[in-house]
Amino acid sequence: EEIMKGLSNKQPKIVAACISVLRLGIQEFGARVFNIKQLLKTIPGMFEHSDKTVRAEAKLLAIEMYRWIGAALKTSLDGKIKPVQMKELEDEFSKLPGDPPVPTRLLRSQQEATPNEVSVTNTVS
Repeated sequence: EEIMKGLSNKQPKIVAACISVLRLGIQEFGARVFNIKQLLKTIPGMFEHSDKTVRAEAKLLAIEMYRWIGAALKTSLDGKIKPVQMKELEDEFSKLPGDPPVPTRLLRSQQEATPNEVSVTNTVS
């Protein structure tokens, strides 16, 4: 929530850093941890930013979000960003592997649930 406030900052370095943090968070923890609906609403504004680093980070964020939520991202961006940007994104989407992404890190609540599941499967076997 606090990072989302940084997206409306006047300084492009802060906006680009906030987008980068969001992208890394989604990459490491998965899309379930973040409010994806709120992010989907703010992405078109990121692509319209005057700074090229912000637009580049927005593109990387959109690619990462596409890995997690798939075609829902395309439908939410369709008509809201420039056709050239949409074409670039579709080219990048086609390069992505087809296998579903797996979070590389877990929240503490998820870590606590995981050992219990492992012990249950060991006792059932």
